[in-house]
Amino acid sequence: SGGRQGMMPPMAGAVGGAEDVKNVANYVLSLSGAGHNSIQAELGKTKFKAVCAACHGAGILNAPKFGDSAAWTARAKVGLDALVEIQQVAGVGELRGVGGW
Repeated sequence: SGGRQGMMPPMAGAVGGAEDVKNVANYVLSLSGAGHNSIQAELGKTKFKAVCAACHGAGILNAPKFGDSAAWTARAKVGLDALVEIQQVAGVGELRGVGGW
């Protein structure tokens, strides 16, 4: 499909329950300045740093790094529902090309 060759598996099990997944998705949106629920984003920040930092801290397998606002802006364009779907069901490798990544 021509998008970025993502390797992220579905992470819902590692992140926690459905609310945790939404919180992390809101935190991802906050990294780009996109519209998000600030309370949920703050709750998701801890989970993101605990679970997601292994790859997103160092950019392993082309994972966008914490401070790369341009990369997060591109991902935020898919919106909250798609970010939740990516974490819960598909992972990035299964949604290549979604939102241009």
